[in-house]
Amino acid sequence: MAVNVTINGRREEAEPGSTLASILEEKRVRPEVCAVYLNRARVDRDALSATIAKDGDKVEILIQFAGGSDA
Repeated sequence: MAVNVTINGRREEAEPGSTLASILEEKRVRPEVCAVYLNRARVDRDALSATIAKDGDKVEILIQFAGGSDA
């Protein structure tokens, strides 16, 4: 039975036992270019593989962008 999680405001289903690292992999997001929050608490990159998403969790993935103007 799937686990219902909200990822960046969108309800999605994850496999039971899915870690935050596996969710990032599924979304093709590299951990080194993002910050991950679980239920409003920041999750350290070292803990992504050990943190399991549970039914009703809210996950926010914030991707870092670099840029600017030479003008």
